[in-house]
This record gives sequence, structure tokens and C-alpha cells, in this order.
Amino acid sequence: MNYDTCFDLALQQNFNSYCYAPNDTKGGITIYKPLGSFSLYVNQKRGIFAFCAPDKVPGTISYPDPEGGEWHASLGILPPRLNKNYSQNPIAKIILKGIGDMEPEIVTFWGVGLTDSDIDLLAIYTNACNHAKKVELISPSGKALNRSQKLLGLTIDHYSTIEEWLAKGA
Repeated sequence: MNYDTCFDLALQQNFNSYCYAPNDTKGGITIYKPLGSFSLYVNQKRGIFAFCAPDKVPGTISYPDPEGGEWHASLGILPPRLNKNYSQNPIAKIILKGIGDMEPEIVTFWGVGLTDSDIDLLAIYTNACNHAKKVELISPSGKALNRSQKLLGLTIDHYSTIEEWLAKGA
């Protein structure tokens, strides 16, 4: 979660077409944040949620909604813990609807250390990687590479630095 706003700002600065799931943009980039985000605000009374644009996050924990209830940044975040799954956060189910059909050409993990305790997330990664032509990891950690290859059951192209990854022509 500490990186997600940085990635969102980079997308905003470099791409015209992106959105947050469950919204969809044809020909653009869809961002899935089932564990929540500092930019995800929830109005529990009205039963709705929305992601703020990365440069428009209000910066407060909650604020009143003129149409009823309050928007809270903390209600949509699934806190870190072992063996978490998305059924523990009803918003995650909405965000992830249709992700099982995803067939990316390239899956890039950046600094991610996969863990077998994130059962649902690992299933999503495995499905995406099984459909991808290429899977790559940008991380200085050889342990992260070995663990990721073991959990996903495939060979992953490894880049120790972002510079190394960029040099390959990304």
C-alpha cells in the first residue's frame, strides 16, 4: 500500500486511459486494489465506495457526504494478516469480479514477495501467469525469485534492478 499511490501517479502522468476496477476502460489500464488503498473511500451508510484520483486524495480519515453518511478511508482496507482472503472484505469481491477471465501478455511483479498465506491473491496471480506469454520479477532478492517460482510453478525472468529491467527494452 505504500507504493500504490506512486504507481497511480505514474499512470496518471503517462497514460490517458486508466481506471480502478470494478470500472473498465477499453484499451486502457485497469487497476485492481482488492486489499484496499489510501485512495479508497467507503460510505457504509449508502453502501458505496470510490477510488480518488491519486492527486485528489482528501488527506483526511473521513469526511461528510452531502447525500448521507460519511466517506471513510479505513473501511475498505483489508489489514495484513496470515491466511487472509477476499471474502473478509466485501468490496474486494466487487473489485475482483471478472478478473478470472484476465489473460495478460506480460505479468510483471515489482518488488513483490509472494506468500502462500494470501490464498486468493496467489490464485489470481497463478491464473494470470498461466495465460501470460512472459512473467517477470523486478527485485534484488534471489529468495523472492525462488519463492515466487516455487509458488507459481514456473520460470520467471528476473531483473535485480529497475534499470536492468528498463535496459531490456520495456
